[in-house]
Amino acid sequence: MKTKPIHLLLIVMGMLLIFPSNIGTARISAWTEPDNLSGWQDGLSPPWLLVGEDGTQAIFWIHYDFTNTREAVWGRVRPPGGEWSTAKDIFGWRDFNDVLPQFGITLDGKVWAVTVMPDTSKSGDNIQVKAAGWLDIDKWEIDILSDYESEVRDLDLSTGPEGHMAITWVACATSTSEDQGPCDVRVQRRKPNASLWEPLDGSVDTAVTGVLDARSLVGHEGMVVTTWAEYSQTTEYEWHVMSSAFDPGLKTWEFPPKDISAGGFKLGMDPFLAEPVIGSDGTVIVGWYARHPSQPNKSKLLVVTRHGNPDIWSPPVTIGDYHIPSGDNPFRLAIGGDGTAVAAWVQRHDSASKNAVYANQRDPGGTWLSNSTRVTNWNEKIALAEPQVWPDGSSLLLWKVVDNGRPVSESQTIFWSALAPKGAWGDLGGGQLGSWYREVFSVDLAAAKDGSVTAVWGIEDTSQPPGEYAGAMAANWKPGLGNVLVSTLTTGYHSVYLSEDGVAIKPDGSPAAAWDATKYFNNPNPTAMDAAFYVIGTAGAYPNYLPLVVKSAN
Repeated sequence: MKTKPIHLLLIVMGMLLIFPSNIGTARISAWTEPDNLSGWQDGLSPPWLLVGEDGTQAIFWIHYDFTNTREAVWGRVRPPGGEWSTAKDIFGWRDFNDVLPQFGITLDGKVWAVTVMPDTSKSGDNIQVKAAGWLDIDKWEIDILSDYESEVRDLDLSTGPEGHMAITWVACATSTSEDQGPCDVRVQRRKPNASLWEPLDGSVDTAVTGVLDARSLVGHEGMVVTTWAEYSQTTEYEWHVMSSAFDPGLKTWEFPPKDISAGGFKLGMDPFLAEPVIGSDGTVIVGWYARHPSQPNKSKLLVVTRHGNPDIWSPPVTIGDYHIPSGDNPFRLAIGGDGTAVAAWVQRHDSASKNAVYANQRDPGGTWLSNSTRVTNWNEKIALAEPQVWPDGSSLLLWKVVDNGRPVSESQTIFWSALAPKGAWGDLGGGQLGSWYREVFSVDLAAAKDGSVTAVWGIEDTSQPPGEYAGAMAANWKPGLGNVLVSTLTTGYHSVYLSEDGVAIKPDGSPAAAWDATKYFNNPNPTAMDAAFYVIGTAGAYPNYLPLVVKSAN
C-alpha cells in the first residue's frame, strides 16, 4: 500500500473548455470541523469506506503494531441518523498479512467484514476465512467460513442488487509462489436475511496448479459469475482466464469452467487482470493484458463480455494494440446502466519516457470502437482515477499529471475530460483543475445517480508556512451547471493522506471527506507512527456527514 505526503491547494474545475481560463464561482456548502474517528495509533492502513442504500456508514482500517510485528482489523459503524459506534478490534491480532480484508453493506444496512486469520495454536494448515457481521451496540458476530487451509489468496466480497452477497477466495495446498498448487477457487453466498453463509458446492473449480485474481460478481436473484486466471496444465508460463456462473434457478455451476480467454497467453503485467464489472442489466465485462510473443515489454488489452446467458461469452476483443503498459496503472473498466462501457489505461511512449491515457468505448449493443483514443498529452507520469459512466452513456476521466519539464515547485496538476454519448472526449467539458503544484496525490472521483460528480485529492503547497502546507480538496460538478469552485477541506497540517477510491457521495449527491493527518505543530513529540483518521461533513444542506476513504501515515 502506497503512502505519500500531500499538501495544500486551491484548485478550480473548469467546465466548458479543455484548458479553461475562467475561475468558477458556484458556491459549495461549508465544511464542518474534523472529527478524529480512530484516535491516535502507531500505524494505520488506508481505510475502507462503506455507504449503504439505507444511509448506514462504516469505516475500517488496519492497525499496525510494529513493536510486536502484528496487525488487527478495526471498524466503526454509523446507523442512519445515529452516532458512530465505538472503534473495535473485530477479529483480534494476526501476523502481518498480504491478504487484505474485504467489506460490504447489504440493502438492509447489515455491515460485513471478511478476513483470513491464522490459528497460532495449530501447526501446518492453520489459516481460516472468517466473516464478521455488525449486530448493534458495538457487537460483531463472527462466522468461520472455511476449514483450516495451508494458504489463502485473493479474498473478495461482492454484493448484489437484491442484497445477495458472495465471498470468494483461493485455497492452495502450499504457500509457495503463485504458479504452484494445487489451488481451488471457493465461493460462499449469503441470501438476503439469511442466518448462515451457504457454500456453493465448496469449490467452483477443480484443483489446478496455480490460480490468480479470483473474483465474483453478484447479479439478480443471486446469480454469481466468478472469474480467475489459471496456470496452464500443459504449457509452461501459459495462463488462461476462466469463468463459471452459478444459476440460482438450477442451483448449479457451469462445469467444466469456461476458458473465456479462448486459449493460453503469457502474462502482460502484474496485475494483469482489470477488476471485472457488472451492469444493472447483467452484462459482465472481464479484461486482461496479454504479452507480445516476441517483445516481452509490450502487451495488448483484451476484453470479453457475458450478456446474461451463463453459456455465452463473446470472443476476446482487442481494445488496445500492443504497447508498453504503465506498471502503476493497471487498466480500468466501468459500465453504465444501459450497457455502455469505458476501458481506460496508461501506456508508455515507444521511444520516449512519457505516458498518456488511452480509452476505448463500448456501445449498448456490445461493439467496441475499432481504435482506441489517446485522451491526454504525453507526460512523465500519469495516475488515472476510476472512470465513471452515467446512465445515459456519458463518461468521465480524471487523472494526475507529473511534468518534469517544469520547476519542481509546480510540476504536478490534475486534468479531466467528459465524453458525451456517441461523442468525443471533451464534448461535455474538461480541462485543468487549478494551477501547477509541487505534488498532487490520491486523485479519485465518484458519480451520483443524478449525474453529479464528486472529486477528491490532496496536494502539497510549499508556499504555505512550514508544518502547515498539507491539504485535502474536494469539488462537486454536474454537467450543464457551469463552473464549480473547489473546496479546501484541510489547513494547517504537516501531512495529509488520501487513498485511491477516496470519494464517497450519498444517494442525494451530497459530498463529504475524511483524511489521515499528522499535526506535527500541535504534537510536541511527533513520530513517524503518529496517525489518525479525520472525518468532516458539509454543513447546512447536508448535516448528516459521511466519511471518505483516506490514506494512512505509514
